[in-house]
Amino acid sequence: MTSSRGILALWAVLLLPLIALSLPQAQRTGDGEHYLLTAAAFAAHATPGVTIADLDEARGALTKGAPAFRQHVMALRCRSNEPRTAAALAADAGSDASDPASCPSVRLDVGWTQGPDTPWYSVHFWTYPALVAPFLWITGGLGLPAPRAFALCNWALILATLAYVAFAWRATLLQKNVLAALFLLSGTTYYAWWTCPEVFTAAMVLLAFMLADDRRPDRAMFCAALASTQNPPVLVLCGLLGCSWCWKLFSARREHGSFGSFARAHRATFAWVIAATLVAVTPPLFYLYTVGVPNPIIAAGCTDRSLIGLARLQSIFLDPNIGVIAANPGLILGVASVLVISAFGAASARDPKALTRLGRTVFLLAAAAAMALPALITTNWNQGHSVLGRYAYWLSMPIAFAVASSFATLPRRTVHGIAALVVGLQVAAVLHYGVWGKNARSDYLVLKPAARFLLRRFPQFYNPIPEIFVERLVHREGMPTADGPEARVFRFPEKGAPTKLLVPARWMRFLDPACKPIALTPVEGDWVYVSLRAGEKCGVEVPAVAP
Repeated sequence: MTSSRGILALWAVLLLPLIALSLPQAQRTGDGEHYLLTAAAFAAHATPGVTIADLDEARGALTKGAPAFRQHVMALRCRSNEPRTAAALAADAGSDASDPASCPSVRLDVGWTQGPDTPWYSVHFWTYPALVAPFLWITGGLGLPAPRAFALCNWALILATLAYVAFAWRATLLQKNVLAALFLLSGTTYYAWWTCPEVFTAAMVLLAFMLADDRRPDRAMFCAALASTQNPPVLVLCGLLGCSWCWKLFSARREHGSFGSFARAHRATFAWVIAATLVAVTPPLFYLYTVGVPNPIIAAGCTDRSLIGLARLQSIFLDPNIGVIAANPGLILGVASVLVISAFGAASARDPKALTRLGRTVFLLAAAAAMALPALITTNWNQGHSVLGRYAYWLSMPIAFAVASSFATLPRRTVHGIAALVVGLQVAAVLHYGVWGKNARSDYLVLKPAARFLLRRFPQFYNPIPEIFVERLVHREGMPTADGPEARVFRFPEKGAPTKLLVPARWMRFLDPACKPIALTPVEGDWVYVSLRAGEKCGVEVPAVAP
């Protein structure tokens, strides 16, 4: 316990200035208007429904200095007398919010839904806004901007997670320090000032893995269930932990002789599992009751199951623009080192713990991949983010845990070297992107330096999801369809001889016959990447009347 207190004291000395400096950075980000209004509703009347009174309050109190947010609030206010169900979201998504003569001429997005005679509900569930509500009371009482309440809530979650690392996780001192460092350096500082639930999800996922490691799968399942209310792909982790709990149940059943005696001896365990199950099913039941569909995001047409595939799975982990590797090279190198050392140790039979360590690491990586699969259906792939994609951030947690947990059994002569290398690379990455992820290299509409290098020197090896390539080339959101009227040929670099072309598949017949591409790569959406050698001239002459 003394060492744990010492660790916590050291972390506090390092974190308190960081927390103080992060508060002024807080601002509305991503879908922040949804979470902010829902949190304000909770603070006002302890329910997630945004009423007309909440909107009128928000127009004055929450929108100072944020004209776009004010317009968004006024659009909701003007539409409040027009009940709209989630089933109709897809039909009227993007339609004018109201009569321009009396209301703002803005377009209402699909982030809100309304049942008959009900308040507005965000399509994003309200677990995280409910946690933010008490902090809104604090910031409101101090006269501080509302986004700072989200930063305070995020830091409370971070500190709670670090407290478990220091006081409860059954690990060595080195493991605790490394995991704490990786938690903070693997994207947490980039999202600590956001008004979205990424830090909440990452904290719950990491807590779930630590609890499972401490042989508490019931509590781990509860944390995963909480995370799944904001990011449903984490339900996969709930399932894995549920299987672990069932195995524990089966093993203990044989010890007790009967199920009844086991249930009496493990009442708390059953209570945690029941609570986790109730939490996990609450979002679909809530939306089914309030707006008539279990998932309004799916009802709005914001997902597409056909997008699931290896290309997107690779993108979420290894894309140099949005993937885990974009911000966490130390994690990727660290877990690769653990795999290689463990594989050699198992093959040579010199390390008796190598095979167990290898299997554990592979399982954790497989769990991360399994959680990633449901996230691949989102249609907005290059969504607003800080440095790395939002999914990639919380999917970094099982990788960070895999690295830190392996240090318990790695050979002593290598463990400190790997720890120093992993943490050192993560520190370098944070310095490269800025502590808060706000410099030009962090922009989600700009190609990152590593991606530019690959596109110039090795274009055949980097074929990003077209949305990533296009939006970062033109520096704005919006991806045309390959068969639509706005389709065109996209070139990198835009000036001079290109090394990469993105061409609608139907126009490939117009490719210059003299062109000798290194590679032709079909990708999603009926597009084709044409990879070229540096300096080679290659064009696509599309007739004005081409279909």
